[in-house]
Amino acid sequence: METVKLTIDNKHVEVPKGTTILQAAKQAGINIPSLCYMNLPHLAQEHKPGSCRVCVVEIPGKKTLVPACVTKCTDGMEVLSHSLRAINARRTVVELLLSDHPKDCLICPSSGNCELQKLSINMGIREINSVENAAISTYRKDSSPSLLRNMDKCVMCRSCETICNEIQTVGALSAVNRGFMSVVAPAFEQDLTDSPCTFCGQCVAVCPTGALTAVDNTFHVIRALADPTKTVLIQTAPAVRAALGEEFGYTPGTLVTGKMVAALRALGFDKVFDTDFAADLTIMEEGTELLNRISRHLSGDKSVRLPILTSCCPAWVNFFETNYSDMLDVPSTARSPQQMFGSIAKTYLAEKMGIKRENMVVVSVMPCLAKKYECQREEFKVDGNPDVDYSITTRELAHLIRMGNVDFKSLKDEDFDRPMGESTGAGVIFGATGGVIEAATRTAYELFTGKKTGKSRFLRTKGNGWDQNRYYRF
Repeated sequence: METVKLTIDNKHVEVPKGTTILQAAKQAGINIPSLCYMNLPHLAQEHKPGSCRVCVVEIPGKKTLVPACVTKCTDGMEVLSHSLRAINARRTVVELLLSDHPKDCLICPSSGNCELQKLSINMGIREINSVENAAISTYRKDSSPSLLRNMDKCVMCRSCETICNEIQTVGALSAVNRGFMSVVAPAFEQDLTDSPCTFCGQCVAVCPTGALTAVDNTFHVIRALADPTKTVLIQTAPAVRAALGEEFGYTPGTLVTGKMVAALRALGFDKVFDTDFAADLTIMEEGTELLNRISRHLSGDKSVRLPILTSCCPAWVNFFETNYSDMLDVPSTARSPQQMFGSIAKTYLAEKMGIKRENMVVVSVMPCLAKKYECQREEFKVDGNPDVDYSITTRELAHLIRMGNVDFKSLKDEDFDRPMGESTGAGVIFGATGGVIEAATRTAYELFTGKKTGKSRFLRTKGNGWDQNRYYRF
């Protein structure tokens, strides 16, 4: 491999040819601030438009500063990442961004988790000079069941556009308008609910400011818990138990199932259930449906659609409905585990507990924003009452636990309530890519042959090279 040698802030660095200054600095342990740069190595995706100019550095002999995220290293190059000239330029850039940015940091949903806010703090910016009469770009607010758009806070990094178009291949977002009023939005500046958006939430995960945020259902849940007339149940997805611990100082991926259950009971939930129970129901439905389709196909029925695709992800279903309406008979007809659980809870369980449907509140904790959209779909309501009332994310749950002053680490492990807290291993692997269809094919195999699969696995259904411990956590 051909390499180049350079110095960054008097540190000698040797990197492969084609490496950018930003990457080389990181390798040398030197922090160069950035805003529009995004690197997702596990998805082999690097977003480096070089538009924000926050990462500018000085190269002696050059007339202008250069953006570190797009400038490639050359042999013998000397880089000054924190010269007075570079520091002054960065500060000016951030001041200009702040001059066209709302000053509502105290109530912004991204406060404390905003890259622009961190930059201004690190640079010691306390005031913006001479902007009393300056124009500020303003845009209409847009809301959906899952996420909110406040483009007054957009810094045009266009990370959301990259993740939407190149990773998710949804194509709901693009740059519109020119100059001062340019912004990222759906085509013709449609509302998200009228656009191809699937509400997957990946744009929220990469937004560096409060321009794109998740709908927060925390206080809806608090009001339900405080209402003595309501019986509040909660179900937790398998991925949550592996992600929640990180919010409380555990190593990412640490299972904290028992402490999570104990924390939920401490918050006042009447019953704490495992969505894996409903995942098992989903697997029985999808496995049986797969077997039925194969049997009909082998009998000569040409109307059968194969292969079968899982219908557990509401963003995936929405993607089909929007882009491939002629293929809606390919995904399974089964509901997702979240919705199966809600339906059973408000029928079977409500009857067993002697509770009216309208007096039962079902809350779900899910790793995906699309679940907020799913539980609001009309087909999952009975006389206007949803099967699942509120869906919250892992981050919302962590916030709820902190608000309740629950000492998470000191809690003793507790078990889910029975019987809807019991499950098999099939439900657990829902958290890994390909896990749903693997569980369905295993179930179909056992139903057809009458034999147990044992430790054998349908590995061809698994995603190649995917690290199941790496996923966006909301």
